[in-house]
Amino acid sequence: RQRLTTGVRNDEGGSEFPPHVAEALSFFLKLVESHPEAVLHVWPRHDPPVVILTDVMQENTRAGLGFVASYPSLIPGGAAVVEFGEQLVPNNLVLEHAEYGNPLRCITMLEALAALAVVEGEQGERLRGRCCWLLIDNTASLWGLMKAYSASASVARVIFRFWARVSELGARIRMSWCPSKSNLADFPSRLELPDRVRR
Repeated sequence: RQRLTTGVRNDEGGSEFPPHVAEALSFFLKLVESHPEAVLHVWPRHDPPVVILTDVMQENTRAGLGFVASYPSLIPGGAAVVEFGEQLVPNNLVLEHAEYGNPLRCITMLEALAALAVVEGEQGERLRGRCCWLLIDNTASLWGLMKAYSASASVARVIFRFWARVSELGARIRMSWCPSKSNLADFPSRLELPDRVRR
């Protein structure tokens, strides 16, 4: 920890690393300093996982995030709760993160953003202390989330925020790829949920 601190913040107040590396290391240092040591149980057998599917719809600058989550009851014999969710992505966010001026070149960031949306807010609180199984059909976003790294600064920021929130929730997450045709979150991502199931 001392060596990392010295590298990120030297005596002159600057950094020995390039700006993007210093930003990533500063985030990691703050995460380490703010969390006490803990024993993490990788996958307790008695705790059934929350199954979550996320997806993104994008048509030029119009983009929607969708998710489907199944929360199994922690009470033996209890019924699972299934939720659907959708969210419109602001046009300016799509344009801001478009690569080479092409709005369609930000799909990886949007897919990571869909995963972040699930762990934040009301539904995120339902993941506190739970085992989760996250299914994503975009391999670039999936690998970035699994490695907690992306060469793209915009994607990396979303990924860092995702893992910071997961750590704060004390959730244990496994991730897997799922075929696009099997992704139930495709429908809510199209922003066409009936009012009776919209959340």
